[in-house]
Amino acid sequence: MKLFAFVAGILLGLNTMACDICGAVNSALGLGTVAAGNRHSIGCTYQYRSYKSHHPGIFNEPDVSSSERFQRLDLNGTIRLASRWQLKVSLPLVYNEQIKEGIHSFRQGIADPMLTGHYFVFNRMDSTGNKVIRLSVGGGVKMPFARFSEPDNDLLLIYPGTGTWDGVLQSSFFLRKNKWALIQENNLMLRGTNKHDYQPGNLFSATAYGMRRFTNWSIFGGFQYAWNGIDYQERKAINSSPSQGTILSATVGGTIQWGNVMVQANYHLPIAQNLGNGYVQQQTGFTAGIYYLFN
Repeated sequence: MKLFAFVAGILLGLNTMACDICGAVNSALGLGTVAAGNRHSIGCTYQYRSYKSHHPGIFNEPDVSSSERFQRLDLNGTIRLASRWQLKVSLPLVYNEQIKEGIHSFRQGIADPMLTGHYFVFNRMDSTGNKVIRLSVGGGVKMPFARFSEPDNDLLLIYPGTGTWDGVLQSSFFLRKNKWALIQENNLMLRGTNKHDYQPGNLFSATAYGMRRFTNWSIFGGFQYAWNGIDYQERKAINSSPSQGTILSATVGGTIQWGNVMVQANYHLPIAQNLGNGYVQQQTGFTAGIYYLFN
């Protein structure tokens, strides 16, 4: 039961962005909630995302193609404050790179950390322990601690941070009956404006997963939809932003647990996407993590 519950929470928590500006390009948002239980835990999560883009030339200029790779390691902690209250913190480390017209560029370092609090609206289990239903809602803030660039920088998307204070709203739902479970989560990030009067697009994502438990391992699969809004510069819309758009992805993965240690991995497969006005394509998405659960 511990494995089943914590896997659900971690699965929701893996919707973290590979780069902070890329939003829907990475089919993800910040920290997910832990609808499946309220426990202390620590862990780290690794994410890899790759993209290709092709922009036709204008005014007789040649076409421009590029590829981007985003790698991120999140150091996560969850604190049980009370029976219905939970605090979650994430400190991300990133290595982002771009190859454009034969030129390799990269940016690395600490990305913007996030702090969120969650309230369990209800947390019910029947007398046999075979049926569990939980709902939590929460909110928090992403803090501008990381390096960021001016809006007209060609490498804007691979910088670790955005320079903005961003608000986060979340909800998550968990239902388990015997060896099967359903997990659903919604995330909304409302962007602020940085000192360059640049505002990245707001972000929204919704996920739904089914899970099957065995002895000390489980498998899961489902879908994720993500939307990235239009960026603004001096309150004027930037309709050519490569990060705006939508993507629908399928996710499959598995988990295994030894005592209080749990290992998880999953693969993301794009089904339909319209990113950067159709000029950007997500290629690969992979996530893996290891976590320690306190009793």
